[in-house]
Amino acid sequence: MNCPKNSLNMFLLATFLSSCVIVEPPRSDHEETCGGSTGKQCGQGLACYYQEIGTCQMPQISGTCIVPPGNTGFLCSPPNPALDNRVCGCDGNTHWDSCHAYMLGVSVLHQGPCL
Repeated sequence: MNCPKNSLNMFLLATFLSSCVIVEPPRSDHEETCGGSTGKQCGQGLACYYQEIGTCQMPQISGTCIVPPGNTGFLCSPPNPALDNRVCGCDGNTHWDSCHAYMLGVSVLHQGPCL
């Protein structure tokens, strides 16, 4: 599912439940880019987040340093075991869904489990 971007400095996070959820990603005090061709790492307690699915492995695309939303009180709905909404995170781990990956500050590489 492709969710359109919003012009209010928010983005729509695909939940893979046939809907999109508006989420404003938490930012670090100094919004910094990371990854990409510079390979720059985020500071301690921050995660390099890529808004577009699959872009974490593209050297020409940079991410943004964010505070992992799980550290800010952000919560996802409990996973529904009747639905297979698993995603492969850019960390190489399979997550319940895109929201649970996002909560950890992990970008989504692709839908479905990691192989």
